[in-house]
Amino acid sequence: MSSLKFPAVIVLGVVAVLLSAGAVFGLRSWVGTEKGDGDLGTSPTASPSPTDEASAEASAPPTSSPTKSAKPTPSKTPTPTPTPTKKPTPEPTKKPAPTSLSTSYIEKVISQRLATTTGEPVSVGCPGSVSAKVGTSFGCSVRIQSSPSKATTASVVIVSSDGRFKWSSGSAQ
Repeated sequence: MSSLKFPAVIVLGVVAVLLSAGAVFGLRSWVGTEKGDGDLGTSPTASPSPTDEASAEASAPPTSSPTKSAKPTPSKTPTPTPTPTKKPTPEPTKKPAPTSLSTSYIEKVISQRLATTTGEPVSVGCPGSVSAKVGTSFGCSVRIQSSPSKATTASVVIVSSDGRFKWSSGSAQ
């Protein structure tokens, strides 16, 4: 059996080659080193120990060709993953503008404004509904409740499709 002994130098050379291959091909787990060992520009080295020589003596004789237990795989160049493009957020659809307006709100606004200005209760009557088209103009009758004979007309003009309006009156505004 003494003819089957390996010199310790050969065993250490094989271990050094395997450690170098592990550092190059990322086989750290195969040779038993942790990630980070030898990552700072140094390669991990094995130091001879009495157990290495004893295990070398007890190992089987070499075959004519060395066996590889792990094949290094060529590393792939990472391909960039396409970043998803943001789809434009659909804007909320606006409600269609009304085609006609109820004049009850207009009557209320004019009545309150004239009552505040004159100090007397005022009654305002406008047509039931009018076109919501910008530029539409119409007249509303205005009566002071304490003097029904005093009547005037308030002129109203629609200034936006959402129902905003301007108005004017001969007596007060």
